Amino acid sequence: MTEMNGKVAIVTSAARGLGRAYAIHLAKHGAQVVAGDISDCSDGVAEIEYNGGETLRIHLGAKRWPRREREPQLNPL
Repeated sequence: MTEMNGKVAIVTSAARGLGRAYAIHLAKHGAQVVAGDISDCSDGVAEIEYNGGETLRIHLGAKRWPRREREPQLNPL
């Protein structure tokens, strides 16, 4: 099935459960999948690539974002 050819699907929580299932399903239907999770999702990515799909694995986690020292000031209208 190729109804998703030329489409990019971004799937969060792709390491396990429904997120992993969605990532694999979308790839089987032709989508290029961006698989993201705070955990390692290399097993799902490997399965997608083994079956000929295209994927990009990214690490998602807010803990690595730098803290702002102060809140931005809004200009009054």
